[in-house]
Amino acid sequence: MACQKIPKERAKFWILLFFLPGLTWVVGYLSSASGSLGFLQNLFPSDSIVDDGGDPTVFVDYIHRAGDMATAALALFCALMAYHGIKGILDLKKPWRLLLLGLTLAVSLFAGFRSMLVLLSLTFIVQFYFEGLFKTRYFLILLMGGILVCSVTLPVVHKLPLSVQRTLSFLPINVDPVARRDAESSTAWRVDMWKELMPLVPKYLIKGKGYGLNPDELFMAWESSSRGHVGSAEISLMAGDYHSGPLSLIIPFGIFGVIAFLWFLGASFMVLYRNYRHGDPVLRQINTFLLAYFTVRVFHFFFIFGSIHSDLFFFTGLIGLSVSLNQGAGQPIVELEATREVEI
Repeated sequence: MACQKIPKERAKFWILLFFLPGLTWVVGYLSSASGSLGFLQNLFPSDSIVDDGGDPTVFVDYIHRAGDMATAALALFCALMAYHGIKGILDLKKPWRLLLLGLTLAVSLFAGFRSMLVLLSLTFIVQFYFEGLFKTRYFLILLMGGILVCSVTLPVVHKLPLSVQRTLSFLPINVDPVARRDAESSTAWRVDMWKELMPLVPKYLIKGKGYGLNPDELFMAWESSSRGHVGSAEISLMAGDYHSGPLSLIIPFGIFGVIAFLWFLGASFMVLYRNYRHGDPVLRQINTFLLAYFTVRVFHFFFIFGSIHSDLFFFTGLIGLSVSLNQGAGQPIVELEATREVEI
């Protein structure tokens, strides 16, 4: 599909077509929340969290985390950032754009995922930098708006839904102890799993483990976890769900898989950067977002939360879309002129 050229005049239409289908996650959430719409689960399965593998330290009975809504909010966020750019969103003559962005950020908080807030915030900051807005009046507008929002919301954070408080629990603010305990137990669960995984890295350094899975062993792990004989991390370990981007690479694929993936990221970043610097001015806004979002997704994958089986399509999709829009990688004017002279 990346070999198909997208006409410049239809670029924004394809940007919407690329990102907005993520809004269908709303249908999945509604189907899980409403008994009368349960039949929609067959077409739009829900990803909202209703349990946590039987871990007694996680207060899932009190915290409802709408993961589907957060995914839909991310799709709308990406569409807005690519279609209008931050400069267009902050255009006070069209306030509905800023209100729509604020709505997406507010909805994403209800998922209870701290990583989602970090992902959206970093994307906004990096694109703000790439658009060159730090030395303009837009920085002052954003700063004053941020101070106003914080002054209004921070004093009442402890009264917000627990899922929202869980999302904000990594900040030095006052949140409900239940939300903070739930977030801290989740972090401890991951750290304990990583400690168990680290001794396996030398074993699979040359020849990766692969994705082979014994369903009988997985069933026994579920049974043992439900009876309290082993922790819920045992199930994730067996299923290859390590909640870590680097570990999800090196254990299944070994060092050679890691090298191949790093090469892919480097080549993709080079193409995105060249399209950002030397691409058609008509596509400048879109290319800026694709570079910013790709950069943040890579950082998020390695240092926040990642998994190769769930994140790879983000990387390949973004670079494929950039290649289709720009018909390859952008070239400096000097290189283009030299190429034309050779052809002549």
